[in-house]
Amino acid sequence: ENVFASTGEFYLYRGVTLVETFDTDAGTGDGGGTISVSGTDVTINPGANMQNSAAHNVEWSAGAVKDASGNPVAVNASDTLWNFTTVASDVTAPVLTNPVDNANGQTAATGSVDTDEGNGTLYAVVTTSATSPSAAQVKAGQDHTSTAAAWSGSQAVSATGTQTLSPAPSGLTASTAYWIHYMHEDAATNQSNVSSADGFTTAAASLGDNFNRANENLDVSADWTVFNTFGGGSGFQVVSNQIEFSGSTNAFRFVRFEPTLSGNDQYCELDITQAVNSQEIMLFLRITDASNWYRCHINPNGAGTIIMKKNVGGTESQLGSGVGLGTPGLPYKFRFEVQGTTLRGYVGGTERISRTDTSHASGSNGGIGLAKFSTTNNTDFRADNYLTGTL
Repeated sequence: ENVFASTGEFYLYRGVTLVETFDTDAGTGDGGGTISVSGTDVTINPGANMQNSAAHNVEWSAGAVKDASGNPVAVNASDTLWNFTTVASDVTAPVLTNPVDNANGQTAATGSVDTDEGNGTLYAVVTTSATSPSAAQVKAGQDHTSTAAAWSGSQAVSATGTQTLSPAPSGLTASTAYWIHYMHEDAATNQSNVSSADGFTTAAASLGDNFNRANENLDVSADWTVFNTFGGGSGFQVVSNQIEFSGSTNAFRFVRFEPTLSGNDQYCELDITQAVNSQEIMLFLRITDASNWYRCHINPNGAGTIIMKKNVGGTESQLGSGVGLGTPGLPYKFRFEVQGTTLRGYVGGTERISRTDTSHASGSNGGIGLAKFSTTNNTDFRADNYLTGTL
């Protein structure tokens, strides 16, 4: 039947030990707990967690509650009328499996790991070492040397299975190898194994020019400098968000991209949107000055030729040549790479030439050149989306 609070007390025991006394009229316990009476239910919430795996019972004084007619409940001093045993404590740690980490561009990453418990908190750190930190170090946001990790984070776990890092790691450094290490602490503070993924390398840093601006002479653009020239004409022009070349017969122009990146393993590339008649389209890397550089160039006539050259102290020599370009007049990407002592040239994503040379171990990244060997229209050469970076 329905009961109501009255002037009496309920007593929570663990064995013969009194844990807490509850005043039904005040609704409070002397250990910080609460008691409430509603309908046929009397609900006790102790002020402290009960001991695991322990026998408990509840007793009460006469008149602790009463019925609708005001009749008081009889006293209960028995340890068998309302008794129970609390559950065993959780001493089982979660188990993490299937750690995953992947680069997401130059400064970010994604990651996930599987867990067999659906509670507690997942901790993760991104470090520059494959060596796993301890569980305590992961929780503290540290690598295995107790130094602050490159990134650290934590998130609530509400279900078993795959846990995807959210927010994802960020603020990383380009062209850098990293590893993500995971640890899951459950609601009972049991800590899992540290599960380390197999690592990733962030994308190389890059800079570029998409030429999406008002028409101008590229020679005087803030990001470009004329590095070498001969012959007439006004050089490279930004026209309709692309570049063209205005030059007379036997004109040559080499412009260098001024924003530079650290690192001597370099690439640069250019989308060739139009290239016909007698001209050479050039990309330069490891530039020291006008007399020291590597270059790769395309002559788009006929089947086309791709040629690599070097200039050492003002003496230019050819490293090699290849054939088989994209169809002249149709868009294709022209790319030049120097990595260590290996130089590679690509057209349309296909490697067309590879050579080895030790003349230039360093130098700044990136430049465009074009030579005209006959009188042609400015629109015979057009290009877009210049990009340079480190490998």
